[in-house]
Amino acid sequence: MNRPVHITIGVVVWVFYVWGIFHIITIESGYLAFGILSMLLGSVLPDIIEPPTSAWHRGTFHSWVTLGKIGLMFLVFTLIGLLLHILLVASSFCLGYALHLIADSSTTAGLPK
Repeated sequence: MNRPVHITIGVVVWVFYVWGIFHIITIESGYLAFGILSMLLGSVLPDIIEPPTSAWHRGTFHSWVTLGKIGLMFLVFTLIGLLLHILLVASSFCLGYALHLIADSSTTAGLPK
């Protein structure tokens, strides 16, 4: 998938994520601004680390193992972020990164184990 698709998926899901969090806590606008920037970075970072034109594309940073670790970090940061709002920025990054890997897993190349 290309960068605009990854960004679009990230933004759409992030909006629903923040909407859901707003039903539990009130988030200051500064956290939202950093949250969207963090999610955007997470959405494109896998392809920055392992460029699609590289022989190492879809290596360690594009794997199911990495997706599992990022997913666990997302859950932990979200739960703790309900108390320490700054961690919602970290959970936004993890969400963007995880969505990138999930989107890539739906392609014919998939993700390596």
